[in-house]
Amino acid sequence: MSITADNSRAGDPERLRSLRGVSGAALDSLWEQSWIKDTIGPDLDGRLRDLDALAGELRYKCDEIVVVAEGACGRMIQGMLDALHDPEDRKNITVFGDTLSAGDYTDLLNRMENRNCGMIAVAGTGETAALNTAFAVVRNILRDRYGASGAVKRSIVIASPRSEYLLKEADAGSMRLLELADDIRPEYASDTAAMLVPLMAAGVSGEEYHQGFREMAGSTWWDADADRYSLWLSLHGAEDILCWQKELSGLSEWLSEVHRSAGIDSQVLFMPGETRRRRAAAGAGLTGAGTKSVMPGDPHAGRGLLTTQILMEREAADVMLPAFPGADPEGSLNAMLANQAAESLSPSLKDLMRSGSCWDASQISMSEMTPYEYGQLTAFLQISAGITEYALRVEK
Repeated sequence: MSITADNSRAGDPERLRSLRGVSGAALDSLWEQSWIKDTIGPDLDGRLRDLDALAGELRYKCDEIVVVAEGACGRMIQGMLDALHDPEDRKNITVFGDTLSAGDYTDLLNRMENRNCGMIAVAGTGETAALNTAFAVVRNILRDRYGASGAVKRSIVIASPRSEYLLKEADAGSMRLLELADDIRPEYASDTAAMLVPLMAAGVSGEEYHQGFREMAGSTWWDADADRYSLWLSLHGAEDILCWQKELSGLSEWLSEVHRSAGIDSQVLFMPGETRRRRAAAGAGLTGAGTKSVMPGDPHAGRGLLTTQILMEREAADVMLPAFPGADPEGSLNAMLANQAAESLSPSLKDLMRSGSCWDASQISMSEMTPYEYGQLTAFLQISAGITEYALRVEK
């Protein structure tokens, strides 16, 4: 596996004894869900070819594609674009649907002006007023510009059977519709058409991404200790996700949304600028075992806080720095980031005395950013979230 998870600082391993057997039952439950069954199903190659052809047609026609999506689906797609979409690609992909701000709509209309436009609309279990507004506005722009039949050729709707407005409008307008399985929630859609069509429309290899996702889903690592991160998260109940790299910013936001839906009090901190927003950890000792959140009013104050750090080990670019106090001896910005990230999980005694805190922590690492490795990473995080959610239900 190209993904590693270091849970050596997550706490006393004896605490995991209470969750023996939970992972196996959780994985059995997950393997009955459509998003896993479809990932390893026999008709996979044909499904990928069909999705690629559909996304490729839209990419050929359009140089501005608006992805109407909200919540976990919107963050999932934005995370993929942050990580994998080539910034020099002439095709612009905009995720839109979580706002009712006139200023945001003005920016969107300006981006769509004088460009060949198309739309991918994604709806999970029901829609909000914000999503419906975005869909109606973009659809009307396409109709006004290309006519009713032209707008249909430039639109793809991906919706759950429990969708209301988008599903009805797609049927009424003869729009191209991809229907998600009824049991797929927005938080668990990262290897479905909801992710794959925008990914392919952005010019990213869906085959490579899916291969990584599939290999992680079927990995024997789950029979060993891949479940440890998810179990530690369920034991703590609260989480600070530390994000250091631009490419992982959207993924971090998506992960926090997924964890909140599972019942974890999760927030994202963009490091090092938001270091001061880290929630304090008290009574931890130098090993970090038994960390407690002490934020005023924190509903998880009796359980604990886990720090999750996600890092890409080899960045695509580096910046050579001049000499200054605190700079990396070799002048590498990448090396400086790696050192700062390591220190954020293992503070020096001086820093510990100053802050009075150290943290239970897990670090999840990918070696480099490719569609294959990103597929592995999203699969690991999504399956882990499923185990965490199951463990919390068992605990309740």
